[in-house]
Amino acid sequence: MINGNLGKDPVSKVLSSGKTIGEVSLAVSFQAYGDAQKARANEKGYVTEWTKLKAFGEGVDALMQYKKGQNVMLVNPSFSVNEYTNNAGENVREIVFSIFRASDIAPFDKDYKPDYAGSVTTQSPTKETAAAGKTGPWGKS
Repeated sequence: MINGNLGKDPVSKVLSSGKTIGEVSLAVSFQAYGDAQKARANEKGYVTEWTKLKAFGEGVDALMQYKKGQNVMLVNPSFSVNEYTNNAGENVREIVFSIFRASDIAPFDKDYKPDYAGSVTTQSPTKETAAAGKTGPWGKS
């Protein structure tokens, strides 16, 4: 679960494929670690990073209900890290969270307990899957 404050009102766009996506900036705070983060941490030891939030499918309608400044929580979002060089020649690292269902976003509730807590397991490869080059539960080679 991730929680953060919306940096502005969400916007929706219709893609050339006809699908609609929603986007907004999201300020996410977390405990600082390492010297570089600790140097820019607030008095409570937290650092705030600006990320992007993208919504797809029924997640778009859910996202559009929220406004700038609201504190929201993302339940089980997927995320990616994009690295690129911008037009000014600067290296940019961008974190993008994605939601797909209406249940993936809600007003922040400090007492929220996800119903899947503790259900994550790891699986070691068996001799057969290792010999076949499959290293995980999804059969990745």
